Amino acid sequence: MRKKIVFIMIIPFLLINCSKNKNKDLPKVEISKEKSLENRGAIYRCNNREDFDFGEKAEINFANDSILKIKNYSNSGYETHQIEILINKKLEIVKMDYSYSDDVEDGTKSYYDIEKANVYLNKDPYKGGLENIRGGFLLDVKVVDKPSEFYKRSKTYHKKIEGTFECSSN
Repeated sequence: MRKKIVFIMIIPFLLINCSKNKNKDLPKVEISKEKSLENRGAIYRCNNREDFDFGEKAEINFANDSILKIKNYSNSGYETHQIEILINKKLEIVKMDYSYSDDVEDGTKSYYDIEKANVYLNKDPYKGGLENIRGGFLLDVKVVDKPSEFYKRSKTYHKKIEGTFECSSN
């Protein structure tokens, strides 16, 4: 009898904890020709160079028939940003990741959680293709820096990240 009670108490706890999804509240992509012409933040452009070292770069392609993949890279030589957005045919963001690194080695580990996101495109890529596609994003990212020293406290703050991306046929 005692085992049944413990088992019954554990199941709801497991179901609640297993259903957490850090990207659960991501919005749909907005289609807007006007917004896609505004340049905000970093400008990521597609190019076919394999030897990308510094600057900003965008990669926009279909990962498969039902997922559009947008990757934006930025590298200054001192710090690197990477933003990846996966969008389904219904123009819902199914996954979004942000990462950052710099050349400072102090043992601090940083964790990033995208809390709010606005993404827009100038056209529906599933209907109009990827030629001359433009878009942008505004992210509200929660950052938690955890120092390696046990006596230092973790630091939590928010970061706004904004940028535009474009791939022209030229």
